[in-house]
Amino acid sequence: MKKITIAFFLVLISQALVYAQPVANFSEVVYDFGDVAEGDKTEHVFEFSNTGDHDLLIEKVVATSGSTKATASSKVLKPGEKGSIRAVIDMRGKRGFFFKTLDVYTNDPITPVTTLSLKIHLKDQIHLGQYNAQEIFTEKCNGCHVENGRGKIGWDLFKADCFMCHNAGKNTSLSTMSKKPRADMLKAIREGVDNTLMPGFDVKHGGPLDEAEITSLIDLIKP
Repeated sequence: MKKITIAFFLVLISQALVYAQPVANFSEVVYDFGDVAEGDKTEHVFEFSNTGDHDLLIEKVVATSGSTKATASSKVLKPGEKGSIRAVIDMRGKRGFFFKTLDVYTNDPITPVTTLSLKIHLKDQIHLGQYNAQEIFTEKCNGCHVENGRGKIGWDLFKADCFMCHNAGKNTSLSTMSKKPRADMLKAIREGVDNTLMPGFDVKHGGPLDEAEITSLIDLIKP
């Protein structure tokens, strides 16, 4: 009888050990910085807690990019305790959209690795402001958006004045535009697109392009 009782208690203990486990519960795993001004560094703190019933061990935090550093607030979280992962991104020399990830390794048996993601759109101080589409043609903007394309047609004109805004992943790319009806693209270039930063480039609408230059762009987009 005594042996049966001991065996019974051993089974109970082993079952308790099986069900006693840590749980890494992150309040968010993706953070979008949105538009960020150029600078040296930016950072974000991911918060999490141990919602299990056993100590949570933060074994390591691995950044998938050398420009990103990450540290954990604590190596061990007891049940119910909270912690954080602080990510610092070096933005020097970067421009445009980029994406960073961190892998957090723990002893959570269900989710031993949690991937945290950071999205950033890095812009210079000039482009952080809100502008009317027609301001592209004003003195403060036309140096980049107009003057580089003077006297050019087709691909050379697109590279000079359009590519900066219509590169892949930014606004509407060339490949996406090629799928639109020719008449729609012609109207967009001539007259602009309402409620966007695309102004009308036709001279009749205050832009710098004549009909031949516009036609060269259309022939490029819709060959």
